Amino acid sequence: MPRGYFEDNGEEYLVGLVDPIFIRSNIGEKGSGNINAKFPDKKMKLLELAGRIQDSDNPVLVLVRLKKPINVN
Repeated sequence: MPRGYFEDNGEEYLVGLVDPIFIRSNIGEKGSGNINAKFPDKKMKLLELAGRIQDSDNPVLVLVRLKKPINVN
């Protein structure tokens, strides 16, 4: 779940935090090698991150740029 939303220079973003244990259990330990990725180089970076972090590390900041505007009213 996103923790925040902001706009910068006409672009919209969602911000969230993900616990390392969630990343390790859903990406690293399950070996997401069989998932088809639109951007394979980014997938490899995510797998590297999952292998590098420890369960006791700080949460990971996730910043997502939205392609289409959302209605926050």
